[in-house]
Amino acid sequence: MKKTKILSALMALTLVSVPATGIAGSTLSFSNNAIVADAAYAPSSRKVDGSYLVFRSNPVVPILSTGENGYNLYYRNGYMVITKAYYAQGRRYEYNVKMFYVGGNSLLLQGDGNLVAYNCASPNDFSRPTAHSNTWMYNQPDVYFLYELSTSGVLHIYRVQKSGQFKGMKEPLWNSTTGKMYRI
Repeated sequence: MKKTKILSALMALTLVSVPATGIAGSTLSFSNNAIVADAAYAPSSRKVDGSYLVFRSNPVVPILSTGENGYNLYYRNGYMVITKAYYAQGRRYEYNVKMFYVGGNSLLLQGDGNLVAYNCASPNDFSRPTAHSNTWMYNQPDVYFLYELSTSGVLHIYRVQKSGQFKGMKEPLWNSTTGKMYRI
């Protein structure tokens, strides 16, 4: 009788602690893809002021995202891909909306307004560009560049004034519907 009470108490304690701690060993009721998708949200825009942001080829984690049910920008094995999320039968799927073959294994959002793909032999080797957006602007101290994914699935590059009469004004330089990525 005592063994039954102890065993029931342990089982009740386990049932109470698993939802609270989230630790259930290998008995997860949802797929690993759902975990990755929930953890993979990125901002819808990235401000680059001066230097650059480097993104390595990653098929799972987006560079930019408009949210759970929106558009995502990925850099996957040499392709810059804009995807749209949708749900069917309780599962999340993504389909490709726009693809640019840019080559390389690293994508840089540069501080001079240029979006450039590089084929890097090492983490800091940016000597071999493979494609660019041809939006290079000289570095001006009074501007920064904004790389933004809109809610309509269009990637934009803006030059934004930091000060003066036009402070905060966004000047469009490139977008993914009419702009091209030029191979080098």
